[in-house]
Parts: sequence; C-alpha cells; structure tokens
Amino acid sequence: MKNVLKISLTLICLYVFLAKIYAIVFSLVKRISDWPVLLVDVVVLCACVLLVLFLWRNRANIRYGIVWCILIVGAIFAQLYVGLFNFLIKNPGIDQTRVLWAFDLPNLLSLLILVVLMIMIIKKWERVGKI
Repeated sequence: MKNVLKISLTLICLYVFLAKIYAIVFSLVKRISDWPVLLVDVVVLCACVLLVLFLWRNRANIRYGIVWCILIVGAIFAQLYVGLFNFLIKNPGIDQTRVLWAFDLPNLLSLLILVVLMIMIIKKWERVGKI
C-alpha cells in the first residue's frame, strides 16, 4: 500500500510539474508578465521535485525546515488566490476542458502537493527534534 501511495504521488507530481512548465511557457509566449504567478509556479516546480526526492529517498536531508514551511504556507495562499482568480475569470469563448486539464486541475493538485510536502517536512523535523 505504501508503494502505491508513493507511485500515485509521484505521478501527480509529474503531471503538475509538466502542467506548470506549460503554464510558464504559455505566459512567456503570450507576454503575460505576472511575476507573482510565475514565482508561485516556480515554487510549485521546486516543491514537486522536493516531494519526489523526499518520497523515494530513505534519508532526506532538508535544512532550514522553518524557512521551507514559511515559503510553502506563502505559496499555498498565493496558489489559492491564483487558482480561484483563474477559475473565476474564464473566457467562455475558449475550450473549457482544455483549460480544466491545463490550468485548473494542476492548480488544485499543486495545493495538495504543497500541503503534503509541508506535513512531511514537519514530521521529519519533529522526529529529529529541530523544529
């Protein structure tokens, strides 16, 4: 059961990673210069990589757990804002299923990734006794 959970979280991270790269490239090609959104996308990309490393390594060494938790909490709030904003300002003239799979679902899953990563960091630091 534990391996099924690891594999499913890894596949979710891969999907979100690819979708966020698509979102970054899309905004750069369309010349949409919204730096907070790009910063949140980059933080989510780093969180995806960090979560996969944290899942598959037996001994993940994460330094500065408090800084990571503060960064993740900020990214969660920013991702909530960006996700809700993008969801509410949809243009009815475009294909809604494409927008759902390319932007809305990865925004929702990135919240899951950020929360799981923060929980894992807190649990790891509680075991070590440094948080």
